[in-house]
Amino acid sequence: STEQRSTAAPSTETPQNVAASPSVNPTNESTPQDVAITDTPAEEVEIWDPNAAANWCWLFSPIFSCVILMLNWRKLGDDWQAQICLYWIFGYGILLLLNLLFGFPYLIIFIVLLFWYFTNGAKQARYVRRELGGKFKKKPWKAPLIWGSVGLAFYLFLCVIWLIVHVILIPVMNDANQIPWIR
Repeated sequence: STEQRSTAAPSTETPQNVAASPSVNPTNESTPQDVAITDTPAEEVEIWDPNAAANWCWLFSPIFSCVILMLNWRKLGDDWQAQICLYWIFGYGILLLLNLLFGFPYLIIFIVLLFWYFTNGAKQARYVRRELGGKFKKKPWKAPLIWGSVGLAFYLFLCVIWLIVHVILIPVMNDANQIPWIR
């Protein structure tokens, strides 16, 4: 056995490369720097279906979809795209809040939703098709859909409160001259 080692071609790897290689690691334990998304087989990457995530925006808003896509991007190792999703979460949240307070025309909200869908929403689906061949381990949707439903119910609750305040309370109080600044 020692004769075979001496007659074999010398290794081109430096000691640094040998130490960093997970296949040469004597303990067979991988460290975070040894494992990257490119080293993980596509079937082992567990993410939510990006097509479904983007399409859920039509019911739950891009906020829900962006949270799912942000978590997927983090799992795929792309922190920059995850950060872009976070910007969309805050931006669309501010838009919905302003709509609740000032009543934007829904056409503006719909145009922003379309813009998000075609620029950011479908991007991850294209990435998964290109980089993973469309193969990945699908995460279950039960928990995200429950949270999305809770978020939608909360937003609808805020809309009902706004409606009660602006349609019932303010006109009644204004007629009674109890709110002098609203005439």
